[in-house]
Amino acid sequence: MGRRIAQMLSLDVAFVAGDARCLPFKPESIGIIFSYSVLQHMSRHDVGVVLREIRRVCRRDGRVLVQMPNRFGLRQLFNAVRQRVNRDSNPFRIRYWSPRELKRTFATTIGPTSVSVDGFFSLNPRLEDLDLLPFRYAPLLWLSQGLRRLSSHRPFGAMAWIADSLWVDSRPSPD
Repeated sequence: MGRRIAQMLSLDVAFVAGDARCLPFKPESIGIIFSYSVLQHMSRHDVGVVLREIRRVCRRDGRVLVQMPNRFGLRQLFNAVRQRVNRDSNPFRIRYWSPRELKRTFATTIGPTSVSVDGFFSLNPRLEDLDLLPFRYAPLLWLSQGLRRLSSHRPFGAMAWIADSLWVDSRPSPD
C-alpha cells in the first residue's frame, strides 16, 4: 500500500520493516520521526525502549512527532473502563497516558517536548479520512476539528486535558 501511494505521488521512498525497539538505522541518521497510532499498543517498558532508540537515531536538529491516547479524553475514559470491565488482556490493547506523563517521559528521554491536541471523540479523527467514513460520523469529525483549532489558542490550551488524541512533539536535546 505504501509503495503504491509513493508511486502515485512520484515520491522516492525507502521502506524498512523492523522492530521499533531495535531500529535498523545508524545513530543520528534520521531527521524526522513520525508515529501515528502505534506506541499506544506497547507496554510502558517497551515505549521506553522505543523512545531511547528514537533518540539514538534522531539527528540533533531532528524532530519527533508521535500521536498518543489521552487517559483523560472524554471517549477514552469510556474505553478504558470498558477494557477493565471486560478484563482485556490483549497484549496489543491501548495503553492510556496522561498529558503530564507523556510530556515528562518524552522530555526525559528525547528532549524538549510539547503536547497538543490531535482530536476529540476518537483516537484517529482525521479529516483526510472523511470520505472513508459513514456520513453519520462527519459532524463529529468536523466538531473534533473545530475543538482542535480552538485548543490551539492560548486561553483554551487546557482542552488538551480532555482531548482523546494528543500530539507529542519532541526535539532532541544535546547530550
